[in-house]
Amino acid sequence: MMVGILSLSAAAFSACKQPSVSKTTPSTEVSGRTVNFAIPPQFHDGGDFSNGMAVVYKSTKVRYINRQGQMLTLQFNQEYPFAEGLRRFLQRGQWGYLNKQGKIAIKPQFAEAREFSEGLAAVRQGDRWGFIDKRGQMVIPPQFVVFKNFSEGLAAIKISSQWGYINKRGDIIIAPQFLETSGFHDGLAWVKTKSKEGYINRQGDLVIQTPYAVGVFHEGRARVEIFNKFGYIDKWGQLVIRPQFAFARDFFEGLAQIQVEDRYGYIDKQGKVVIEPQFTQALDFSEELAPVLVGDRWGYINPQGQIVIHPQFVSARKFSEGLALVCPKLRSCGYIRHPLKAKPAG
Repeated sequence: MMVGILSLSAAAFSACKQPSVSKTTPSTEVSGRTVNFAIPPQFHDGGDFSNGMAVVYKSTKVRYINRQGQMLTLQFNQEYPFAEGLRRFLQRGQWGYLNKQGKIAIKPQFAEAREFSEGLAAVRQGDRWGFIDKRGQMVIPPQFVVFKNFSEGLAAIKISSQWGYINKRGDIIIAPQFLETSGFHDGLAWVKTKSKEGYINRQGDLVIQTPYAVGVFHEGRARVEIFNKFGYIDKWGQLVIRPQFAFARDFFEGLAQIQVEDRYGYIDKQGKVVIEPQFTQALDFSEELAPVLVGDRWGYINPQGQIVIHPQFVSARKFSEGLALVCPKLRSCGYIRHPLKAKPAG
């Protein structure tokens, strides 16, 4: 069943409706909130918090810390992230998994292992990959050479030279027939055959046919690139935001980062510019704040474009679990608390 076909001529492209531009200049006044370090600068670099932990780098060592900044004593302190409460590790050439207490949850026994996703992790035995659950039980026997992680209950697998999809029991739900695929997002996956390109639903029906897709769906929108300009389609394949931006990213928390000439701003899902392009660089919104580069210093703005944390860092990451990694100077990084959340980092 086809619900949308996007194939535009130059004339049709020019006729697309131009999204409105906000006439309101965003406030650049600092809110007055002071930076509150939950974990003082002491690391050379670090990652986002996930499952109450973050990886940090100090000298030549890789360590994990908790939300209080305490170093965690873990066996096999290797640089692999926790995913769904487990972290892969390597011991004597075999891979297993540790839990958050640093104990062995799944003993080393696999030739290779990947992170957990939706309760399953891909592991290799011999030259074939299968999937285990969090108990270490093999729920999908090793049989695949090429695959992708589970996303919305389905995983892409490659048999011979064609991609298809399996469910969590290992049943083939969508027969191998595609040259390229993505994971499912918002109920749709991008695929390509010899003659067609677009998005399929979970039944394998090509519901949107377009050669212009450059991304998966996220919050009901997918990016397209036409004549070197970026715009967005909806889940019916309709061009809802005219391609006009030098670059664009996916929507997060209702806003998407866009580039106009050499400056970055944000639009809403109707294509209205709600934060004028004015930043040297910008990142996605997370927990209602986005890192932005003003001149040569990073700060944070809210969805109204107001500066909440004054630009003062040489680098900054998004907020995750109420904390964000910032570096007041090179190789001196710590974690600040979210200024809009009252709860402390404990």
